[in-house]
Amino acid sequence: MYYVERLRSWRVMRVFLIILALLFVLGLVGRLSGHGQMNIGEYAVPSGARAVHSMAPDGSKLTTYHGKHGQIVVVRTAPNGDQTLKITEPATAGATASRAHVGTITITETPHGKMITTIIHNSNRIPLDALFVVAAFLVSIFTSILGLSLSAENDGHLELAWTKPIGRVGYAGVSMAVDTAAALALLAVTVVLEVALLPVYGALRYLAADAGTLLTILWCILYVLAVYGVVMATTASLRRASGVALAILWPALLILPGLTDIRWLNIGTFARAVDTINPVAYLYTMTAHASHTLLPAGMSYEIPALAIITAVGLLASIAQWRRLEA
Repeated sequence: MYYVERLRSWRVMRVFLIILALLFVLGLVGRLSGHGQMNIGEYAVPSGARAVHSMAPDGSKLTTYHGKHGQIVVVRTAPNGDQTLKITEPATAGATASRAHVGTITITETPHGKMITTIIHNSNRIPLDALFVVAAFLVSIFTSILGLSLSAENDGHLELAWTKPIGRVGYAGVSMAVDTAAALALLAVTVVLEVALLPVYGALRYLAADAGTLLTILWCILYVLAVYGVVMATTASLRRASGVALAILWPALLILPGLTDIRWLNIGTFARAVDTINPVAYLYTMTAHASHTLLPAGMSYEIPALAIITAVGLLASIAQWRRLEA
């Protein structure tokens, strides 16, 4: 009875799986072409600098470079393979202290006088949490396409949809259930492929999980569903304009978190207020460990917030669906 709903979800899944397969092949090709683990020291050595090698008391290997313009680069390689890169160089005008996380790499910048010190730490530990977060973002893009399901039915198919032996709310619920199952399947497949690439790079032994991993997995599931709920609520009563709405919605979701630090005309305050119902803002918070919403950063706030966004979005879309007229 729900062949059309399953077929629609499968079409989106098929496109996503093809893209995943291509990315997997590119990962294999990258390894075969000689690209392995990242050596962060290779990307910051001053031109013409001479290397001085030494050994730290804990057994770490130290390589120090002195540049022509006062730069000092120290590469520290720990016995477990972790690398720390310390770069001291002349600061540019307006340099400020900052901290960022990119995958397994932590970057800290600290200005002092006319100089600035950048410390880049690359841990060989690969958190399973990070694989789920990356997968959740990728899957959310395709889940947002699934979120157009009710608007697709509204585009000339209402008469057929309402002839099925089920109420409007029941029909919307079944459609959402099919989409949710597809989204969770895509999330699982994406993580499996990510893990499958690790042995190719000799990195499977670095995969690690901790007590917070289960919470992160729950966060990722709710993030994917929250994006789905927001898209569904935005487009449920639209017809052909739903694709345009989605094309406008994604840039807005991505840009708004970047406006939260703007003080001019209270733009940052407004952006934080809107970002409280923006699932992507919680992704920024997760990766940067700094809140972009009116809520503090932390799982204890983000998980309930994403659950509420999901529930409100789906209920709003059902309310719109009930009011439609063929």
